[in-house]
Amino acid sequence: MASALGSGGFGPIARLDQSARAAYAAGNGANAASLWRQATEAARRGGDTLLQARLLSNLALAQLLQGQPEEAQRSLEAGFALLDASARPDDALHQRTRAQLLHARARLEFERGQLLPALTTWRQVAPLYRQLGAREAELASLINQAEALHSLGNLSEARTLLESLLQRSELSGQPRLKAAALASLAVILQRQGNLEDAKAWAPDLNVLATAQKGDPRAKQQSNLALINIWASHDDNTKVEQAYKLAEAIPGIGSLQARASRLAVLINNSEYTAAALLWPKLLDDVNKLPGNATALDLRLNLASSLGLLHERKSDFNMENVPSETHLRQLLQRSQNDADRLGDGLASSIAKGELGALALSAAKAKPVDPALSAAHLKEAETLTQQALGQTMALKFPEFSSRWLWQLGLIFREQNNRPAALAAYQQALNELRTLSLDLASSSPADPSSFTKSLEPISREFIDLLTLTDPSIPKPNDNDLQDDLNRARLVIEELQVAELNDFFRLPCFESSSIARGNESNVAVVYPMLLPDRLEVILRLPGDKDRLFHHSTKDPDGSILNTINTLRGQLKDRPHSPESGAEARLLQTQSQQLYQWILAPFEKELQDREISQLVFVPDAALRNLPMGVLYNGESKSYLSQSYAIAVAPGMLLTPSTRRPDSQPRVLGAGVSAMLEKVEGLPKGSTFNELPAVERELEELRNRTGATVILNDSFTKEGLQKALQSGDYSVVHLATHGQFSSNPNSTFLITGDGKRINVNQLVDFLQPSQRRTGNSLDLLILSACEGAKEDKNANNLGLAAVAARSGASTTLASLWSVNDAATATLMNAFYSHWLGDRIDGKPVSKAQALSMAQKDLLKVTSTSHPYYWAAFTLVGDWR
Repeated sequence: MASALGSGGFGPIARLDQSARAAYAAGNGANAASLWRQATEAARRGGDTLLQARLLSNLALAQLLQGQPEEAQRSLEAGFALLDASARPDDALHQRTRAQLLHARARLEFERGQLLPALTTWRQVAPLYRQLGAREAELASLINQAEALHSLGNLSEARTLLESLLQRSELSGQPRLKAAALASLAVILQRQGNLEDAKAWAPDLNVLATAQKGDPRAKQQSNLALINIWASHDDNTKVEQAYKLAEAIPGIGSLQARASRLAVLINNSEYTAAALLWPKLLDDVNKLPGNATALDLRLNLASSLGLLHERKSDFNMENVPSETHLRQLLQRSQNDADRLGDGLASSIAKGELGALALSAAKAKPVDPALSAAHLKEAETLTQQALGQTMALKFPEFSSRWLWQLGLIFREQNNRPAALAAYQQALNELRTLSLDLASSSPADPSSFTKSLEPISREFIDLLTLTDPSIPKPNDNDLQDDLNRARLVIEELQVAELNDFFRLPCFESSSIARGNESNVAVVYPMLLPDRLEVILRLPGDKDRLFHHSTKDPDGSILNTINTLRGQLKDRPHSPESGAEARLLQTQSQQLYQWILAPFEKELQDREISQLVFVPDAALRNLPMGVLYNGESKSYLSQSYAIAVAPGMLLTPSTRRPDSQPRVLGAGVSAMLEKVEGLPKGSTFNELPAVERELEELRNRTGATVILNDSFTKEGLQKALQSGDYSVVHLATHGQFSSNPNSTFLITGDGKRINVNQLVDFLQPSQRRTGNSLDLLILSACEGAKEDKNANNLGLAAVAARSGASTTLASLWSVNDAATATLMNAFYSHWLGDRIDGKPVSKAQALSMAQKDLLKVTSTSHPYYWAAFTLVGDWR
């Protein structure tokens, strides 16, 4: 950072120093280095060893800017030797010189990818500047520490440091540093998922413009990072203003802004504009010196050009980057990385060259020899890239190259090697997940984005039936299916962590039921087929599987069509015509998912099914699947539950005990709800009062209704009461987006998902982990989640601490809801099967059958929405 460059002396040396500083700030490393060499020589002739050492630290930074790390290292060694030879170790000038040299060493370590040593060195610098009263330099070193922590993935620690720094009054007199701290904090908040806070902390564009005048190079990264924040809020005006500020920065700053704009254009599929931008940008980037900043820019540009090259078939244009363009850019990047000693950058360049060779192999299938040569090149380069990241302990990149090896081995028809590579890639991601959990800072979404495609391709290979490959023996098949099942569970756990953007759950904590009458069903949507794995009890958990080819996406279309039919209230339930139309879709899904296993289920006398549904199947209640032969819905034949990732919290309730119940609800119309657009009216739910009154009469429940049902009232009740059942009958919404997952209280406020799970956590309740059942009635899935993963319900169920959650997947007729809930409690608390109390899943099935027997509520719209998540017992 330019603010750490020291000055010293007067006359010619001072003038050389000032000229060098100006050249450095403008990005002219060669000129700056030449001027500082002259100044250093003048200081040597004058016999001022400390001044010479300080100028050597400046020279090292200029050499870094030129891409000369070895020369920078030698300059620093010479500077420290001069410092150690000084006879004034306690002198303030001596300490200032030490601080400058340490700062330059930290910058060298940081640009070489040695993040932890850089952090350690910067931690030595700050107290030195504090003792010297050099507040600006101290503040700069603290921001550098936050930068290193951020790069290491320690987002929480970096955030705490920046928040503390922004409380310091002296920062107000340093607009450049304050803007840098604000921008860094905003970026961290965005990575942690706090988008509103990120926008609030982002510095004003006028502040950036003012700070930029003082040190344009130092502000470039902040400008570009803030563009992403404003883009996430669709603030196109600010995005464009920020781009103009960034593009006005001379030298490499303008190129970084243009490269960022190119990436955005490609991401938004604006290929015509991208095609106009990239050629001149590539030409300008090729002219840059080989320093660390230029290396990062080259790798980022190579990533964008690679995407443009891959998507050339998406648009009819000739002006696309060629394989030669990409190869030359990546080869230059690799050479620069090797010379700079940046092992991670070298690995990225080699890995991308390997990806390029793999792409070339796939593009030339008519020439087997050439294709094999490309595959061998891809394998060699990827293995080299992997070796570097394994040595550097970067699991995020190691998993990436292992995944690429899996693709290469698959192209080579080497299934065992491909499976081993996929498995090792997942092992590396588990290491990364543990790192995230231990430091608690990182962005779980980046982990899940890496995990999901690897997991799905691994499952695809484990379950693929390929006539050209010898059929595995039964033991090998069982092993493959078991691995696929575990990967499905692990992926779902990661998705739940991603939802909360915190490492809340670990797959190692997965619990399982082993009842003899319970089977577990894993339906998995793969790109070209539906894969279903069935786990039966006994016989060491023998597994079965069935595949349904789906080249045209008809399975997903059927799921979405059925869900739309279920959510639409029937015009005339008595006629049965609408139910028969719905049964066409639900019967088709039954044939795809469960029909192949009918014999096994009947032979084992299975009476309860637990589903671990994937993707869009989460939006669908499995009880609505229709068996055309028996003319019955699945809920009529089985007790059904959903267990995302098989995460289960064991029930603490004794079967014959009477639960203590808290009921809360809203029956009144709500015309204004906090945080929702004008006109977001929620109709009255008159049957909620009956629902809660019957609950009170049956269980002696404590009930809070309408105006009494507030955030504060619910929290107070949970903290003071010994409740094993919490029943919430109110409007709400489940979504894959936590910001769109909430309940509505009687005073028109929203209880968002994080607040709700905090209220329900054992630490907030008087008796700790005693919540056996959470019921959320009258809620619905979010409209925008029609074709997406509705994680909201699963997330609430998994993190609330409740053993079981019963909720509706769409807004149901409130009179039917009240009837079903009353029936559920009646069966759960009063009935017995074979002398044993019924399970929650059995009670729900019995209640749904009660509604099916009544003509006016027989349509699945009235009863099928209710899904039991978690422990079914």
